[in-house]
Amino acid sequence: MAEKGEHVSGKAGQPENPEAHPSGIAASKAVEAGAVKVDGSVSDVEKKTVARKLAEEAETREDLALLRMIVSLMEDVAKTVLRVERLLNERFSLLEKRVEEVREDLANRVESVELKGVSKLEETLEKAVNNLQKGMEIMAIRDLVEKVEDLAIQIREKTVKPEKEAPKEERREAPPPAARKREPGPAKPARTPAPSYEEPKPAEEERLIRPSDLFRRGY
Repeated sequence: MAEKGEHVSGKAGQPENPEAHPSGIAASKAVEAGAVKVDGSVSDVEKKTVARKLAEEAETREDLALLRMIVSLMEDVAKTVLRVERLLNERFSLLEKRVEEVREDLANRVESVELKGVSKLEETLEKAVNNLQKGMEIMAIRDLVEKVEDLAIQIREKTVKPEKEAPKEERREAPPPAARKREPGPAKPARTPAPSYEEPKPAEEERLIRPSDLFRRGY
């Protein structure tokens, strides 16, 4: 058994001559063709992998370019936003200053208007008070004048009444003479009417000066 095994192993270890056996030649050709096919398929796979890698690299490059573009755009947007914010802050500060100036101006104008209004109101009140005082004085003076006039009239009536009530002188006419028959003589002229009796005015009575006359004269 051992010798058979060694003989088999020896045959297996010796290289077989393919030319000695026709089947071996065909097998070797088939093996070579398969090896060539395998090599061709391997090269195609490598080409596909290389092409795939190149496509992936191109895609990554495009993606990186897009990312860079997006980043640059974002940076530009951020810069513009900062610039706009700065401009808005400046404008807001200017607006606040303007509002403060307008507020101060309005406050000053309101104060001036209030002062002018108060001064004018005081002036009008003073004038009204003065006019009221003058009116009250004039009314009081008029009342006093009326009282004085009434008193003067009463005094005048008291001083004039006794003279009017004095007995009048009675004229005594002579009794007519007895009628005698006379011849008609020449017509006598018409008798002039007797003068009317006038009461003598008291010498002491003088014209009283009324206060109204003083007002009319401008006192």
